[in-house]
Amino acid sequence: MKLMLVTMIMLVCTIISLIYVKQIKNHTKSIMQMILLIENISILIEYKNLSITEIFNVICYSDNYSLLIFLENIKNGIKEYHETLNRVFADKGLLNIFDCDDIEYMKGFFSMLGTSDTNGQLVNCSLYKKLFEKKYSQLVSIEKSKCKCTSTLSIGLGLVISIFLI
Repeated sequence: MKLMLVTMIMLVCTIISLIYVKQIKNHTKSIMQMILLIENISILIEYKNLSITEIFNVICYSDNYSLLIFLENIKNGIKEYHETLNRVFADKGLLNIFDCDDIEYMKGFFSMLGTSDTNGQLVNCSLYKKLFEKKYSQLVSIEKSKCKCTSTLSIGLGLVISIFLI
């Protein structure tokens, strides 16, 4: 009976740590996808001179942005672009993947699309790419430090709880 209790506690702690590690990894991956998206948009603006509607038609059919779940919603509301942006980025579901700073960066980036000439668009892309790259490097270091120790700590915590209960 005691062995089963210890096993259950260890299992619960391990599952909680795996969920936490997955959230960190998804956040890092989503920021990398934002960087790739900005690079792609920059290329579409610079070399193909596409409109916002055409840009979203191209990027929404790519498999490279699986965690950027809001792109399809923006594409569907492209006629009322700025109202759609406000609605999409007010969705609390985005906080499952992104933090508040990420959402503010995305709002800033997307709200500036289509508001200036090609050079202005490219400067906007460059600025937000740098901001997301900085965020990405922070997340990579957090991922390296926290993900390694989280599983060790969860197993240790499970053992400590088990010892106290036994």
